[in-house]
Parts: sequence; structure tokens; C-alpha cells
Amino acid sequence: MYQKELEVSYNPGIHARPATIISQKASSYNSDIILKKEEAQADLKSLLGVLSLGVRAGEKIIIKAEGNDAKEAVEEIADLINFGLEKAINKKLIDKNNSKKEIAQQIDDEMKSEKQYNVESEELLDLIGKQVKNKIEAIKELVDIK
Repeated sequence: MYQKELEVSYNPGIHARPATIISQKASSYNSDIILKKEEAQADLKSLLGVLSLGVRAGEKIIIKAEGNDAKEAVEEIADLINFGLEKAINKKLIDKNNSKKEIAQQIDDEMKSEKQYNVESEELLDLIGKQVKNKIEAIKELVDIK
């Protein structure tokens, strides 16, 4: 296992677009990768899981990976979060309509896949559910999904 703690410098934090970029990057590795914020954690390859953490600028997170490419995965994702998000997002904005549709589709696919998330308490589950529901509704409005 390999892990790294960092402070999120990207302002406003890890919202839909950066979460998409980060989860896509994480999916390119064989290792299991977890993003941890305080006591909550999520599979970094899951857009819905990353969004559920609600990571904001200035907050500390831990990226943990286990597998044959764990160190490479953690270091490259940490570099992306620290130094590459703005550039990656600006590149994605060139085709922003497709990006919104991709985000909505990825969330829809994850909800259908019945993934289980490690949640410590009912209260945390309710909070995450409300945050995710609000983010999904905002994304659906952006792409005019009825």
C-alpha cells in the first residue's frame, strides 16, 4: 500500500468537472485507489463516490492505493490535483457540452451499477445522499435532461 496526504489547492475544490478528470485518471491504473477526506472515503475510480466527499479548496485529503502500480498512481494523481487540474479543465472546456453529457452519463451508469460505498453511520449516509442528489439535479439541468 502507498499513500500520500495533500491539501487541495485547486479553487473551488473537487466539483463535477475536476472529479471527472480525477476519476478517469484513476481508472487508468490497475491498483485499487481510495480518496479519503476526514473519516469519509470513496473509490477514486467512482465519479459519484468522489463527488459525495464534497472536497473543497484548502481541505486535506489522503490518496491511498494498493496494487502493482500503487506508487505511480498516487504520485500522478496527487500531481494532477496539485498542479494539473486547471489545465485539464481548460482543455475540457473546449468541448464543454460533451463534458456535461459525459458527467451525467457516468453518474447514471454508476447509479445503475449498484456500487456499495463504505459508510460509517446513517447520518453520514443521509448527508452524502442529499449532496449527491443536489449535484445530480444540477448536472441534469445543465444538460437539459428531463
